[in-house]
Amino acid sequence: MKSLIKLVLVGLLAVSSLNAKEILFDLRAQDFSNAVKQEQKMTKYKISDKIILETNANKSSKGYYYTANNIKGLINIEVNKKISNWKYNLDITYHTYFENKKRLIIFTDKFGENIILEFYKKGFTINGKEYKANTNKEHMLISIKKESTNLSISINSQKIYTSTIEFDNLKFINTEIMFDNEYHNAWDRLNNILLVSND
Repeated sequence: MKSLIKLVLVGLLAVSSLNAKEILFDLRAQDFSNAVKQEQKMTKYKISDKIILETNANKSSKGYYYTANNIKGLINIEVNKKISNWKYNLDITYHTYFENKKRLIIFTDKFGENIILEFYKKGFTINGKEYKANTNKEHMLISIKKESTNLSISINSQKIYTSTIEFDNLKFINTEIMFDNEYHNAWDRLNNILLVSND
C-alpha cells in the first residue's frame, strides 16, 4: 500500500512539474546576510546558469532585505536566458519618511528598450504616466507581467495598467530601495522578488 501511495505521489509531482512555470529567481531562497555591511559594496552572485545577481542589500534577522548608511540599495538581476514572456513579483514596504526621493524599477530588453516604474511618497509613474496614491509605509505587492506584446501591472491585486509595448527578450532588472538615518532610521523593507518565465 505504501509503495502504491509513493507511486501515485511521484506521478502527481511529475504531472505538476510539466504544468509548472519556471522560477528563475526567488529572493526568499537566497541568503545575502553575510554581505559587507559597513562598506555596502556591490557584490555579484551567480545564482544559476540563467541568473546573475548584483546587490549591496543585506538580509535582516526577520528575513527582509534592506540597505544602510544612507546608501541607495540596489538589486540588479541579469537574465542569461531568452525569455519573452515573464512575470516579476515584488513584495515590499516603502517607508513614509522619504518625502521627495524616488525608487526605480527598470526592466531592460536585449536592445536597450526600457519599462520604468518610479515610486515616491504620494504616487508612482509607469513609463511616464503618473498615478496618485499613498505608496509609503504600506505593504505592497507589485506584479509586472509581460505576455507577447502585452504588459500589465497590478498593485495589491488591483490591475492598474495595461499596454501594448515593443519589448524584446528581458535582459536586466534593476530595483532600488532606500535608507536614510536622518529620518528616524527610516528604511524600505524588501520581502521578496520572484521572477518567473512563462515561455
